[in-house]
Amino acid sequence: MKDQYFTDEHDFFKWDFLEDVLDGCPDLQIFTNLTMLTPPDNSREGGRERFECGGRRRELYDFLRACRHGRRAVAEIRRYFEGKGIVYYGNELLYSCARREEYFKRCTQRSTEDRAHFFDPDIGLQWGSLPYMRDQGIDKYLFDDSVRGIAGRSTADSVLIVYQHLQRNRVRSPSDLKERTQRLQQLVNPDFSVYLSNREIAFLATTRNAELRDKLCEVIVAHGDKHALQYGAWRSGCPT
Repeated sequence: MKDQYFTDEHDFFKWDFLEDVLDGCPDLQIFTNLTMLTPPDNSREGGRERFECGGRRRELYDFLRACRHGRRAVAEIRRYFEGKGIVYYGNELLYSCARREEYFKRCTQRSTEDRAHFFDPDIGLQWGSLPYMRDQGIDKYLFDDSVRGIAGRSTADSVLIVYQHLQRNRVRSPSDLKERTQRLQQLVNPDFSVYLSNREIAFLATTRNAELRDKLCEVIVAHGDKHALQYGAWRSGCPT
């Protein structure tokens, strides 16, 4: 994540969806935002900045617009969630791949209570060879060992959600999404993983708790139907 893209259209989609997850899964007592913040650049690859509220939360829309004209920084979202009575933890320190073990351990030393973990890399799960990722910017990826580490330190009553950019090639995008959804399941080792996508970005999610799994699926189906989004699941090695 970069501060320069905070409040854009993808960001609005992200926070609105995450609030639906927290509202629909009240057992998630703590929301931990693993920001994976990286320095600004000149790529201009962020989402659109001119967009309407549509059917999403007006309060959130107005909050993000105010931040755009005030302090445009991911750390500001803390004020929004705390205003909702949600226990929010965020790490706004700069992320680097080289120090990822230290970064993620620091993020999970505060509490062992049930929680939602949200990984917010610039691109998503690691992909391709190491030279390829270095060429793209290695700090933009979430490495498999980091997901395993968080999953290993989390309770069984936690939900893990990953922000994921998809292939720009629409022909390859479905297989891209399938592979990442399946891999998240393999990394965390539950019997299920699920995705929600607008065909540009996706949210991948999983949990080892059967009750939370059902609630999470209900949230994703309802959110997807409301906003005409794509969704699906991977359960015990079989797409559903």
